[in-house]
Amino acid sequence: MKIIIYAGSCAKLNYSFIAPMRIARACARHGDEVIMINWANMTIPRKTLRIGKEKFPWGICYTLPLDDMIMQLDKTINSWKPDLVYSMGCTQIQHLVYLCDKYSIPLGIHGGDPYYARYPSESLMEQTKKADFITFNEGQAYNYVISKYPALKKKCYILNHAIDPELAPSLKELENTKKKYICSIVGGDDNIRRRELLLYFYQWTNKFPNYKFATGGSMTKGALHPYKKEDLIPKSNHWNTSTFTDKEVTKFTNKKFNLTYIPSDLTYPLGLSHPAVHKLYSESYYGFTPFGYYLREGWQSEFNMMTFGTKIFEMGGSGCAMIANKIKDIEKIIIQGETGLILNKPQDTYNAFRLAIKKPEEIKQMGINAYKFIHKYHSWDNRYKEVLFPIFKKLGLK
Repeated sequence: MKIIIYAGSCAKLNYSFIAPMRIARACARHGDEVIMINWANMTIPRKTLRIGKEKFPWGICYTLPLDDMIMQLDKTINSWKPDLVYSMGCTQIQHLVYLCDKYSIPLGIHGGDPYYARYPSESLMEQTKKADFITFNEGQAYNYVISKYPALKKKCYILNHAIDPELAPSLKELENTKKKYICSIVGGDDNIRRRELLLYFYQWTNKFPNYKFATGGSMTKGALHPYKKEDLIPKSNHWNTSTFTDKEVTKFTNKKFNLTYIPSDLTYPLGLSHPAVHKLYSESYYGFTPFGYYLREGWQSEFNMMTFGTKIFEMGGSGCAMIANKIKDIEKIIIQGETGLILNKPQDTYNAFRLAIKKPEEIKQMGINAYKFIHKYHSWDNRYKEVLFPIFKKLGLK
């Protein structure tokens, strides 16, 4: 099958956090020919973007300014004769719909994370309805769309996050990797990560032993969805966010925590899925994902379903035990005591930390169990076989 992936986000070399790269690699591994037409977002340095045509192991990528993308799409359809156009998001959707109709080619639309991309507007949905299938990263957006447009249900699918096997270490590499960090926290806003360290670890003892932690991700000053102030105030007098500025938080955590930071040029804006982040996870006993209100409430809480972010699959799939606070369906990802720990209250995190100190080999094995579990059930090869292949078959493309 020949597939054009029309991407609304940057790709760098052969790794990225975004769906286009994951899907491109998964399709190539399953015998599909892939051409990507990718947006050269000018907020990203040109030396990173590599504007123009590049050949990768998974196929060809054209990284172009927004104004040139549709022109290249038209030219590629006309000369290459693809079987499918699969758009990552709704960038220039009217033109996409027009071209696919003009050439009688099926069109798929992939919707991003609702807490980043928001929900489709009415005008956008009028065009999106014309797609042959629609996939979503998360259950929130899926449930939102089918509740507002019930007739679309037969076209809608959840293509949940997963581990990209090409970015993760091998099992042999993992087994030979020494653990350097008790826990790594990757993604989100830097100030929020630091506050999480305080909320979930430091506040329960008001002191901290000299064990290494690691953080990585964006250094932005404000998150897209900051925690509510009341969510950050623990039920004790050890920490109260209302009395500390972000500068004070940074100074305090630098002093109290033995932190290793993965530089922002490696993880942002190119996301979490960088080899350095996978290596960081593999060197950690735990990966910590404090979903909390960030996903449990979300923007449309009544539409929540399977709201698991990329991080939880990447940490487990890189070989560290997954720990996360309790949200709906989390037990489908974390097998309690075998692949990680589900936390019912913040102090449970500190107890998990103590367990890694007392029984490090037990936690290391938990990380190996997590690796095997995630790669068996939650890799992009699984997503291809379980979600994308049936769609392609239904369209008569396979």
